[in-house]
Amino acid sequence: MKILITGGTGFIGSALVRRLVAEGHDKVYVLDKDISNIFRLESVKDKINLIEGDILNPKSYVDQITHIKPDVVYHLAWYAEPGKYLTSIENLEHLKSGVEFIKFLFELGVKKIIVAGTCFEYNTSYGYLSESTPEKPEHLYSACKLALKKIAEQVSYLYEIPLIWARYFLFIWAI
Repeated sequence: MKILITGGTGFIGSALVRRLVAEGHDKVYVLDKDISNIFRLESVKDKINLIEGDILNPKSYVDQITHIKPDVVYHLAWYAEPGKYLTSIENLEHLKSGVEFIKFLFELGVKKIIVAGTCFEYNTSYGYLSESTPEKPEHLYSACKLALKKIAEQVSYLYEIPLIWARYFLFIWAI
C-alpha cells in the first residue's frame, strides 16, 4: 500500500510517518515544501520517500503524485505559525489549495483520504466538547478548515471514496 502524507515533516505529521514506518509500511511518501528540514524524521529518513512540493502550488506536486498514485493520503499540511495562524489571511490560500488538492486526489482515484481538521471547528461556548457539539468556527483558521470539510464531504460522496476528517485537539505547547 502506498501512503502519502502532506506536512509529514511537521510535529504531528512526523509522528505519523515514524509510526507508519514502525508498523512496517515500506511505501511511505512525504510531500513537503522544504525536504531539507527533516530533523523530526532523521530516524526513518532512509525508509521513506521525500517529495519536494508546495501544497499551495499544484504544479510542484501533480506529476510526482500522479506517478506514485497513492492508495491512502493523509493531508496534514496547513499554515500553523504559533500566535498567528488563527487569524492569518494565509488560511484562505490553504482553503483554496486544499480544495484543489482534494479534488485532484479524488480524480486520481485514491482509495481513502484522511484530512486534519481542528477542535476550533466546534462551538467552544459549550465548554466540554464532544463530537455532538455544534460546529461554530470563531476564527478564520477554523472557518477555512470547516469549509474544506464541507466541500470534501460532498466531493467524497460524488466519487464514492472514503473521507475521514480528523479533528485535532490542543497540545499544551501549541497555543
